[in-house]
Amino acid sequence: MRGVWRLDDGRALSDRPYPGIPGVATPLQWFDTLAVGNPADAGWNGFEAALSAARGVTADPPESPDRRRHSRADVSLSSGSEGYTDNSLSVRGNDDRGFVWVEAASFNLGATGALERAGRHLYDVVAARTFDEHRISGTFAHRGMAGKVRGGEETAVAGNGGEIAYRFEPERYRLAVSVARAHDAHESFGPSILRSRRDAQDVSGTVELARRGDSGEPWAAHARWSRAEVRRATNGVSVAEGTADALWAAGRWRRSIGEGALMLELGLGRHEGVDRSELAPSASYEFTGAPFAGRVVIERVMAPVWTDLAAGQSPFLQSTWLGGLEVDGTWGANVHAGVRFLAGRTQDRALVGRHPLADFWLRSGFVADPGDYDFALMMGEGSWGGRHGTLGFEGYALARDGTSRQAAVDPGQGFRSHAEWAFRMFQSDLGVRLRVEAAGVGSRASQTLPSRRLPSYVTYGAAAVLSLADVRLAFRVVNLEDRARPEVWLDRLTGEEALGPGRQFRVAFTWRLVD
Repeated sequence: MRGVWRLDDGRALSDRPYPGIPGVATPLQWFDTLAVGNPADAGWNGFEAALSAARGVTADPPESPDRRRHSRADVSLSSGSEGYTDNSLSVRGNDDRGFVWVEAASFNLGATGALERAGRHLYDVVAARTFDEHRISGTFAHRGMAGKVRGGEETAVAGNGGEIAYRFEPERYRLAVSVARAHDAHESFGPSILRSRRDAQDVSGTVELARRGDSGEPWAAHARWSRAEVRRATNGVSVAEGTADALWAAGRWRRSIGEGALMLELGLGRHEGVDRSELAPSASYEFTGAPFAGRVVIERVMAPVWTDLAAGQSPFLQSTWLGGLEVDGTWGANVHAGVRFLAGRTQDRALVGRHPLADFWLRSGFVADPGDYDFALMMGEGSWGGRHGTLGFEGYALARDGTSRQAAVDPGQGFRSHAEWAFRMFQSDLGVRLRVEAAGVGSRASQTLPSRRLPSYVTYGAAAVLSLADVRLAFRVVNLEDRARPEVWLDRLTGEEALGPGRQFRVAFTWRLVD
């Protein structure tokens, strides 16, 4: 739950102040590229680092033959069972000196499984302007969501974030300065619980200097200061509040060695919330040698846990030493395979109860695992693509220590696979893709008392996508077997594990317009 995952979307401070607004992510169709993996930057990012990250990139609209820039818009309209709607609009325009993005999205879902209803919305504005070697950019984003489960518990959360940045890029150097602020408010209430509100804000400033080379940046350094404030007010309970400053300074060095590149990072910082000064190194070596490419990583990932604590729990620092190996192979244009291995030891692992509405697990609070937590994760993937179809598979196996403080609520194994057939009709104007999918979820334990083992299962789905120029119409059905399976969290209405949804279908229309 802490220090595991982050999203870099170039738009909003989506996970600050922690945990931000989970469940309100930037729509995937707004990205042109989405990369997921271990970023190997724990020494650089310090208290903001994570074991895994997703980085979304949105490209500029294309140039016309006369080198003038176009405007571009992405329209997406989706609907489905259980009152599902998910609509979004992104409009982008730019010239050779800058760009402006204006984007908005909304989502609603009716009763499904143990979830009574849910909704979310977001909008943002991103703008930048270049003056010779100088660039000024700004971002403002708003996120909001609400949800209710069948037992009657409800939550509502809204937040705003913004950033102003300046960048100076002479021929051989890059200087970047930015200031940012984010604020959100979580509220939760229900028939058997007290109403509670959590207000949090985060203010930060960053300065970065890098040397620019012909093949990247051989070295860089930065310093970051932040101040976070959290206040929890619950009816009939004393207000709990706290403020914590954090300072982190780091350097990064990169050098080509053989057919690869070595990256070394070292950071030093202090976090007042846990009253600790810490050092974090990170080293990675990327190597290539056709048909293989890969990377070796060793790093320390930290997560200060100083607020949203369980009763009697003092602030603590979760610390993970991690080693990893990644190898990918590509044969021709059709065959790809990869394997990834991560192993590590975590001290003071942050544990918290699971609930689909974020403010309820924030209210229950984090506790520190009293023992060391050792883990090893093996992941594999493979795909084959031909003229008329593709086959793909990916799976994982996780070995980990048990703990007396929390049941093993996460499955130790899982997989996903698909088979797709593609062809064209009407003189190749209409593209057709037909797809079948299967996914497996390993056994896990519920967090009811007493906990019980939830069996493993396999679920199936199917999809069809029609494409005509820049218009796409997609149909998808999940859980074809129509079985509502138990979740790990408690349904207060029944006193047993909550049930997930049965069969669901979705229809999505997307259209990219270029002026």
